[in-house]
Amino acid sequence: MEDQAQSNQTNIPTVPQVNSPEKKVSKKQGCFGCLGIIIILIVVGSFLGSNGNKSTNTAAPSTSSQKQEQPKEPEYKYTCDVQGIGKVKGAIVSDVGVAIAEIKSADSIDSQFTSTKAQGVFKILYVVASNHQKDAVTMDSASMKLIDDKGREYSHSTHGDTALQMKGRETFFLEQINPGNTAGGHIAFDVPKDANIVKMQFRGGMSGKKGELPFKIMPAE
Repeated sequence: MEDQAQSNQTNIPTVPQVNSPEKKVSKKQGCFGCLGIIIILIVVGSFLGSNGNKSTNTAAPSTSSQKQEQPKEPEYKYTCDVQGIGKVKGAIVSDVGVAIAEIKSADSIDSQFTSTKAQGVFKILYVVASNHQKDAVTMDSASMKLIDDKGREYSHSTHGDTALQMKGRETFFLEQINPGNTAGGHIAFDVPKDANIVKMQFRGGMSGKKGELPFKIMPAE
């Protein structure tokens, strides 16, 4: 029996050592934990980045996109009381006040003996000027122009002014105005029928500065 017992002990097969399942599970859990932390960091980073982009997109608009201030309308300080028309406003340039007192349109200018027909249409203006300088100034229709909305300039019509003179109308042909005096005259402009006239350009005397008036009669209060 002792021999049998010894043989049984020697024949007992050795069991190979196997890692316990608890250790494997702990290693897997560690790997999954690290992977989860990495995923969380990626999600947080992308969220912060999207918020940064939103903040830049919703920034205040630049000053260039803001509405620009509208230019102020020029002041017309000159006033003149025109007989038969009333008080009108105008501009003062080089101490010379100029205003438009009347605007008429005509296809032709007829006098007692002749009829002058316009190439387009005559714009006949009655313009008044006052001299506030200390010496005489000379006003002439050649220093006045009409300007349309396309920037085209129209000089006075010599034929039209001559027809007005033959009709007995006063014109601005080398009109000399002494200090403190006011003079008025008609000026004829031959413009296209479809021209949209927006302003009149003039000089405060033959050597004066340029000034502008809107192409309309501006009554003074």
